[in-house]
Amino acid sequence: MSKPGRADMKASERKFLRLVGEAATLPMRLRLGLVEELKSGAHYQNENGLRFSLESVSEYKRAKKSRAQHEPLVTWLEPAFDSYAALVRNVLINDLGSVVTPLHVALFDETGIRPFYRSRLGAGSAFHAVGEALDDERRPFTPAAVERVLAYRLDDLVRDFGLPRPTRIKLDVDGFENKVMAGAVQVLSGGPCEIYTELVETDAADAHARDATAFLQKLGYRLVQVTEHRAPGTFPRVFDGLFVRS
Repeated sequence: MSKPGRADMKASERKFLRLVGEAATLPMRLRLGLVEELKSGAHYQNENGLRFSLESVSEYKRAKKSRAQHEPLVTWLEPAFDSYAALVRNVLINDLGSVVTPLHVALFDETGIRPFYRSRLGAGSAFHAVGEALDDERRPFTPAAVERVLAYRLDDLVRDFGLPRPTRIKLDVDGFENKVMAGAVQVLSGGPCEIYTELVETDAADAHARDATAFLQKLGYRLVQVTEHRAPGTFPRVFDGLFVRS
């Protein structure tokens, strides 16, 4: 016996493929107009009233994903050109342009133009890397594309542009946390701050998370909350840590 909704799903897929085939026969001007019309109406609003402008399946999946430990954090803050465009669209449709300033910048331990290795293209995609093509478990990977992006030490960014020192930081850079923090010592030690970061341990001997924790503790931070993504004892271990400096 087929699962409930299975037949309807297949019917919907057949209809979708038929419509795509029909659209492909239209003159280019009308095809582009159809794309613009469909994009303009592709919005999703979550239960908290936050609106998302959608232009890809990846964006739709991220908008619908609701994990209590991530609320109200936004998950696509990497400096990929397509994710940056999605971020700007969502800031504008939520009328946050006067309080949120998106910057197309990668945080790193040195300032300059650096290679940005893409795991794949598309807004909302993740597991990219600055400087080296290493995944979140620090293993080499073959990038789908390589961009050249502006990388900044956070200390340099705050000083050069006269930015206010951040008091709340979401750090999720797929294994490059130590690189980002090494470029932000002055900012991180300059006053009260909360840092919410995702850390990965590939196995019991992996010291990456312990090193990141020790680095922040030397700057006066306390680890006040740990949220595990997987069952205890499971590797790779993925968890979120909330660090607070009073």
